[in-house]
Amino acid sequence: MNHGAMDYIMTISERANTVMTDAGKGILVVVTEPEANLGLVHIEMMEAVKEIKAVLGE
Repeated sequence: MNHGAMDYIMTISERANTVMTDAGKGILVVVTEPEANLGLVHIEMMEAVKEIKAVLGE
């Protein structure tokens, strides 16, 4: 079964949130406090992925 490329994975717990996304040749992982605005985290991660891909020549 092919589900395609990873887009975005998030785990939420009482003590921390973990957010992962495809960053081309790697995976960008961010760990936040539970109170973090996950929408803003996602936006910032997408901007970081663009920069990572540019540095890696993708």
